[in-house]
Amino acid sequence: MRSKSIILLALALGCGLVASIGISQVMERRQQQTPVNPGETEVIFVALHDINPNEPITAQNIKTEEWPKSKVPTGAITKLDEIENMRTRQKIFQGEPLLLGKLIDANEITGASKGIPKGYRVVAVRVDAVSSTGSLILPGDRVDLLVYLTRNPAHDIPESQTRTVLQDVKVFAVDAAFQRDPGDGEAAMAAKTISLLVTPQQAEKVTLASEMGSVRLILRNDSDGDVAETDGTQASDVLGTASASDRDAETKKVEAPQQAPAASKIGDATKSLLDFIKERQKAQPVVAPVVQGPWKIKLLKGGQVEEVSIDSEGVPQVLGSAGNIDTSTTFNSANSANSSQDPDNSSQDTNQDSTTDDGSGFSPDPGTPSDSLQE
Repeated sequence: MRSKSIILLALALGCGLVASIGISQVMERRQQQTPVNPGETEVIFVALHDINPNEPITAQNIKTEEWPKSKVPTGAITKLDEIENMRTRQKIFQGEPLLLGKLIDANEITGASKGIPKGYRVVAVRVDAVSSTGSLILPGDRVDLLVYLTRNPAHDIPESQTRTVLQDVKVFAVDAAFQRDPGDGEAAMAAKTISLLVTPQQAEKVTLASEMGSVRLILRNDSDGDVAETDGTQASDVLGTASASDRDAETKKVEAPQQAPAASKIGDATKSLLDFIKERQKAQPVVAPVVQGPWKIKLLKGGQVEEVSIDSEGVPQVLGSAGNIDTSTTFNSANSANSSQDPDNSSQDTNQDSTTDDGSGFSPDPGTPSDSLQE
């Protein structure tokens, strides 16, 4: 028993020695490692005060701070050129580091405010189907703004009347749509509000008119930029003489697009060309071509056929006999055809043939000898 105890004690001492040696080696390795210098920092940009969404980043709302490198968040902005022309995507609180994920380039903003020109404002007007011209108004249209005022002597309104407040104002948006959808075409939009693009002074007039009476928007032609001179309409004007509309002005066609003038010029050019051709045809009459001789003529004389040649100077020359033919059959057939066409003149034609035909098959001119072309 004593020997076994000694062996177990020796084993325990050996294991403890090995464990102590291992622990001491691990501690030495940790001490040899260089610890991180807690004083090493990095300069980053933080918010000087609360910055609202879509607010531009300027030197007045940011500052620089030194943060420990171990505390700097990922994406923190450390260079000034990284925040140039940037806006906040969401609200940034005071002292919060500026991160790239919370900023947006000003050129990438596609909201409605991007389309408002400098020096202009957008004011909304509450409308219904009647005051919005039957829901025919679309973004980009031009309208006039009228207000109906009820009689109120206390507010210097002696009688009920209608006044034109603004003319030729551009419609910026209809409800939340500030651009026309190409897929919808010119479909009407049942709007509850219509936003107008106006100057600051015009915005004041629109706001006051909306509070004083009922506002209506009058649709007008985009190409009509004329300003109508009107003194308003009072109740006495409505009860007076009725006015008639100008039908000629109503049916006046809208100006054609730019392609129309080009087409009319082409039509005028074509018309001028046709007139020129007609004038040339009138100035240059058609002359029948002159056929140069000689000519050949076949003459029937008795039972013979003779060929006669006439040169360009009109001198005849007998070429010879071409053979015999049955003249009786030929002339009888011709007389039968003439008699069938005109039975009343059949006897007269027969008498003329008997007096003028000399058996040669043709009748010479009066006063010309019948044998003038024989030789």
